[in-house]
Amino acid sequence: MAPLLGEVLLAFVPGSDIIGFIQSLSQGDALGASLAMAGLIVDALGLRAIRGAIKASRIFRKGLIITRKLGRALKAAGAAAKRGFRIALEAGQLVLKKAGEVIARGDDAVRRFLSRLDDFTKALDNAIDSFKRGARYVLGGTGRHGDVKGHHPLAKKSFEGEAVYNANEAFSVSANSLNDFGVAHTAITGKQRSLYTAWKRANPHKTMTINDMARIELDAMVQTGIPEDVARGWIVKALEDLKNQGVSAIINIPWNGVNP
Repeated sequence: MAPLLGEVLLAFVPGSDIIGFIQSLSQGDALGASLAMAGLIVDALGLRAIRGAIKASRIFRKGLIITRKLGRALKAAGAAAKRGFRIALEAGQLVLKKAGEVIARGDDAVRRFLSRLDDFTKALDNAIDSFKRGARYVLGGTGRHGDVKGHHPLAKKSFEGEAVYNANEAFSVSANSLNDFGVAHTAITGKQRSLYTAWKRANPHKTMTINDMARIELDAMVQTGIPEDVARGWIVKALEDLKNQGVSAIINIPWNGVNP
């Protein structure tokens, strides 16, 4: 519990001494806890120790309230904090933010989002492990879409409306890199559309998983002329980008409506 509390507190406490503070408390190390708290006070407020101690105490109490409210979502909150999510307590209720934007407001809404994010992150990790096998990383002319434009190896349409997804930040492959293999971006797009539509017809009531999606994207690239090992490498990088962005779900089946 103590290390997880430390990760959550990092979401809103300046400085890293909170980790030492929590670890020292859990080990019964009063001196270590005192030194870590002193570090927190100095880090946050310079040498104004009395005011600093009062503020540090309030911060810690707030952290305990947040921890109690998170309950079983505490571990997921710690993982989310490492990807830029911040948890606040406003008007007595939990608020989840990223880059200053409110992602979820209210205790139940925050817990639901964190649970969904945790499940989707595990699915991403499994897909990454699977697609790494046999992957080759040809990364010249690839990068964030805002820089290289071109092709999203995981269709951006799938994530339109997702709380944190940013298509311009997503991993992409430039048109020139596709041309190196004699493949036009429009050819891949056309193949994507036909494969997603075929999948939806065969699975009218199924929720599309990230593995389903990655397989379709692999087939779309391979069937238009991209070597399979190169396509696998691009998909791995796109999956890693989704994880780093903190994406929590596939919202749409491209060209085929909302993902049920």
